[in-house]
Parts: sequence; structure tokens; C-alpha cells
Amino acid sequence: MEGETSASSVGAGYGSPNSYWKLPLHDYHYTTVKALKERLQNEGYRIVSSFRKSILVALAQKSDRGLPCYDGCTMDELVKFATDRGVLLSGKPTTKAIAEALKHEDTQRTFDRFNDLSAELRVRVYSFHMAGVPQMLLSPTQPPIARTCKLVRSESLPVFYSECNFAMITGHAELRQERLGRFSTATRMNNLTAARGGRHGRLIAMRYIEPQNIERRRRDQFLSQR
Repeated sequence: MEGETSASSVGAGYGSPNSYWKLPLHDYHYTTVKALKERLQNEGYRIVSSFRKSILVALAQKSDRGLPCYDGCTMDELVKFATDRGVLLSGKPTTKAIAEALKHEDTQRTFDRFNDLSAELRVRVYSFHMAGVPQMLLSPTQPPIARTCKLVRSESLPVFYSECNFAMITGHAELRQERLGRFSTATRMNNLTAARGGRHGRLIAMRYIEPQNIERRRRDQFLSQR
């Protein structure tokens, strides 16, 4: 999935309704240069004393995304990586040139044969993706992966609704007990099913919030998207 967002979520334990699916982007604002250098060196990066913090942060964010470090690779290893991935090399490139070509390729990586995988593997990918969403979702939009094609939508939405946690908020005290009772009964009877998926939702968390706080929460959610 593409996209990145701030690591901080809207509210305590709630994901933003429109960007919960994005990769969290750690800004390392409170991390010292020394700590960043030590971490990156332990991961195999060659760090020089002239590196500014912005460069160190960019490398740390690259590591957070799971992209490889080529600094400690030999020429034979780099050539093998380039050959296996179809990276074209001209003339007699240096180790630095090959590493830079691989780094560029890392930012352009795509996989256009997802639908050729077996249904079992695709479902495992959906499950792995949904495991990274926030602890609780409040009125979320459906994940973009469910908007790619009919096949992926029919397979991914049941995983989304069965493996993610959702919260329902009501601002009307007089309806609180009625709604909670109704949904609690439905949950106990196992009648809560995923939209068009037929699988049961794993958890619904009910929480009452005063009306004046609902508007504040909506405002905070809106500001977090800007």
C-alpha cells in the first residue's frame, strides 16, 4: 500500500477514519543524532560525521519501510541483486553506481501479478495488511485495497471487518442503554456480519462520549488530515 501518515493517531487508540491504512511515518523529532547514528550503524549503514540529522532521519525512515541497506554488500552481491531484479547495468559500473541504481529501483517497486497468486496467499496478504491498522477504528472509510477490483474487494472486506476493531460512539445519553443493549445482544447472538462478506466481526467497542466532545473529536480528525 502506498501513502504515509503521522505516527500519532486521532484520539487515544483511534485511527484516523481516512488515513488509518497509511504507513506510519516517524519524524524522529525527539531522537538525538547520536542515537540515530548508532542505530543505523548497527543496521549496516556507513555513517560519516558530516551527515546532517535530516539525512539520518531519511535513512531511518527508509529502514522503517523495510528497504534494504546496500552499504556492506560486495560487488558480486550487488551484481546478483541487480541481475535478479532486472536492473540494467551499462559499461563497468562501480559498487556505488549499482547501489544507487538498486536504491532507485526500491522506490519504484511494483507487483502487477497479485491476482495470479492463489486465493489462500491473497487472503494472507490482506490479513497481514490489516494487522497494521490502529488498535481501534472510529467510523473508518473502507480500505483502498477494497476499491481496486471486484475480486480483491470480495476477498479483502471480510478480512477487514473480521480482523479489525471498531468503535461506536453515541452522543445521546437517553439512547445509550438502548443502543448498547441492542448491539450487545446482536454481538452475543453472533449476528454482526461483514458487509457482503458473511464473516463475523471480531469485536465492537461501545463508548459513550458527551455531545460537546463529539464535535471536538470531529474537529481534531479534520485537522489531522490537513
